[in-house]
Amino acid sequence: MSKYQWKLSVKYSPDQPRVPKGSSEGGQWTSEGGGQSGPASDWEVVIEEELTAKQFESATGLSQDDLKRMFSLRDYAMTLEYKYVDGEEVGVEVNWGEGKGRHVGSATRYFKEGYYLGEEIRECHNDRLSFHEDYQDQGLGRKLYEQQIETLSEKGYDLISLFADISIGPYAWAKQGFEYDQRSHTNNMALTERTLYDWLEMQGYDPDLYMPVSGFSTTFEVADFDPGIVFHGYDIGNGDVPRYMKMHAGKAFMLDQSGMGHGSWEGVLWLW
Repeated sequence: MSKYQWKLSVKYSPDQPRVPKGSSEGGQWTSEGGGQSGPASDWEVVIEEELTAKQFESATGLSQDDLKRMFSLRDYAMTLEYKYVDGEEVGVEVNWGEGKGRHVGSATRYFKEGYYLGEEIRECHNDRLSFHEDYQDQGLGRKLYEQQIETLSEKGYDLISLFADISIGPYAWAKQGFEYDQRSHTNNMALTERTLYDWLEMQGYDPDLYMPVSGFSTTFEVADFDPGIVFHGYDIGNGDVPRYMKMHAGKAFMLDQSGMGHGSWEGVLWLW
């Protein structure tokens, strides 16, 4: 029996609605519905919204001390809320604060065992991370990322997955070493090369003069692509990029959300 199957007998109501994971409250139970329907199978179903720390550790292999190592930020107060998500995942919602109820930021992570192209894996999905504007640009996100890699690697996790969108995400995560998630058909290197070719042409450049003959092997190489052309924020469609900020071609292409550039993508970082 998979160690995740216990959740079916402990933690959910099949008919109680949940907010989709793509939204800011993704994966959480909604207040609608009484959740009083009977079991969908022979499993005993107990209606309960949250997991205990012990149940969470049983499902994920991560203790409270592990989570503190992963999510602690400076001297900010931290709260953890464990969530049952579905038949394969459990999640944790983290909130940071200071002073008298001052909100610093929050994050949501999901954990599961599954398969990646036929190989059994343990995975953490980075669903959401946000900081109040007063706490942005202080390196908090980078610190969390480093702590997460260190902790999950030590606990035997195989990969971190995410959806690279929002602001500078498509470029930043490529520079951090994330690759295309091969379980998704949204992005692949062949499509990226064709899109980049068309994008250069649309920008008024002959792609045959600038595209590398050998192509690209990684998303990092795409993000780092610099044939000597200088682009500015006003050349691309991304309201989060200052109009007069200078960029090399790879960065401009990854950040262009006009529909002609790279756009959002699903990524994974292997922890091996």
